[in-house]
Amino acid sequence: MKKLLCRTTALLLILILIASTIPAYGEGCREAKAVKTPCEGVLLPTEAAKKAAQCITVDLPRLQVNLDYTKQVCSLSEAHLRSLLTLEEDENKLLQDNIKRLMQSQETSWYEHPVFLVGSGFAVGMGAAITLAVLLKN
Repeated sequence: MKKLLCRTTALLLILILIASTIPAYGEGCREAKAVKTPCEGVLLPTEAAKKAAQCITVDLPRLQVNLDYTKQVCSLSEAHLRSLLTLEEDENKLLQDNIKRLMQSQETSWYEHPVFLVGSGFAVGMGAAITLAVLLKN
């Protein structure tokens, strides 16, 4: 009796499980279900299939054109920036050469030397002071 009850319960449970999964195979495809058929793969909703078809036929070529355009713009921008970099490097080299040349030619003439300038300033000042003293004395 116990065996019969266990077998009946198991059979009833199997029938309930089979009956509950049958509608999943028979319904229309409103949303994606992870049910694989032997030949087709995963079922897709019709909206998702239309969107995928539009993506392949319309969006993908448009994105490819945008990608090509962006590549061209980037290559032109890169070429422009490389030419600017070359110009700036050349100008930098010229400025560095000028600085080196100016640093090397620090030798000044005898009349530009600070000792001569201080001495001549002292002499002119003394001359002016003596001249004023003589003129004021008279």
